[in-house]
Parts: sequence; C-alpha cells; structure tokens
Amino acid sequence: MSTLNSLHSNNKWIKVCGITQPLDIDHCIEAGVDAIGLVFAPGSPRQIDIEHATVLTRHAAGQLQIVALFMDPDKDDVLRVLAEVKPDILQFHGSESADFCRRFEWAYIKALSTHDPRLEELIASHQHAEGFIVDSHAPGQAGGSGETFEWFKINQLAPQPVILAGGLHPGNVRMAISQAAPDGLDVSSGVESEPGIKDARKISQFVQETGRADPSQ
Repeated sequence: MSTLNSLHSNNKWIKVCGITQPLDIDHCIEAGVDAIGLVFAPGSPRQIDIEHATVLTRHAAGQLQIVALFMDPDKDDVLRVLAEVKPDILQFHGSESADFCRRFEWAYIKALSTHDPRLEELIASHQHAEGFIVDSHAPGQAGGSGETFEWFKINQLAPQPVILAGGLHPGNVRMAISQAAPDGLDVSSGVESEPGIKDARKISQFVQETGRADPSQ
C-alpha cells in the first residue's frame, strides 16, 4: 500500500519507534527515516501523553509519517489521539480484533507474533490492514522485546507489506533483510543510548546499512 512506501532510494520503509524528544525527530529526518512511532501503551518506558505527542508531531512538520502505537486501548483513547495528535497511521500491538481496528476508519498496521499459532488466521482477518509488523513477542504481550527470532521470508506471509521488528540494530539489519526480505523495518532499542533516548549515530548507521543490503531483496 502507498501509505507504507519508502520515500528514499533504499526502498525499505523504515520506522523508528518510541520517539520521546524533538531532537530525535531531527536525527530521523537527517538520516532519511520514513516514519516515527509515538507510544501510547501504558507501562512502556517510551510512553508519552497526548500533550507531548502533539509537540512532537508539530516538530516533525510533515517530514515524517506519524504512527500512534496502542495496545488493547479503550475506544475513547484512540479517538482522542486521532482528534488531537492526528497521526498518519494507527498501530495496534495487542489482541485487538479486526472489527475494532477498522472502526476508526483510519489507516492501521497490526503487530503479530511469530509465536502465535493463529498467525495465518489473524492475517486473513485483518485484510484491511495497511501492513503487518512481525515481532517475536509472545501473543498478548507487548512488542518491542528487543529480541531477534529465526528470520524467514516474512514478505510471503501476507499480500500487504510486512515489516520486520525485534532485535534489529545497525550490526544485523543487512542480514535480516537478506534472510527475511521484509517490505519495511521497525527499530527502537537498537538505535538507543538508553530507553526512549535515540542515538543519532546509530540511526544514521541503521539507515546506511539498510541501503547497503542486497538490492534484489
């Protein structure tokens, strides 16, 4: 889907998730990232409130796609973020049904676990999703585990774009692309100096290494 197309020559949609400060938005823009993730899931060390999110969104100034991440939220919480933050894409990381995700009539991506025995069933039910984020988190638990998993050709899982997450960093992203052939990449802790604080050098290296991956993938 065009929503997740990369704006850059490497042809891989790159999202840096868990942004908490304007400076990190600057780093993402300079490096050539496509999207940033704002976390509204309680309990995450990268969680921000709506007031902070609106500041970050204004700072991005249309130069990055804004993804709002939720995990089993109340409907009203999502509606408030849509009204005040106005993200480009919603991202659901919990056990949200396809009906729940679609009710907002907004572009959304759904996070799935490679450990979930219902993986194919969930993909089929979320036929209106813009794409899927595939991580190694246990079903029903939060993503962003920072742990790698046995990569395989994940782009064969669904007709929509499939985005690889889980344990990615500048040192392994080329191998991940070679083995999994994803349509996009979602990184958080792998480009941080501490939880919620991104490292400009790591972001730049991650994007550069993505660009150096086998162009046939």
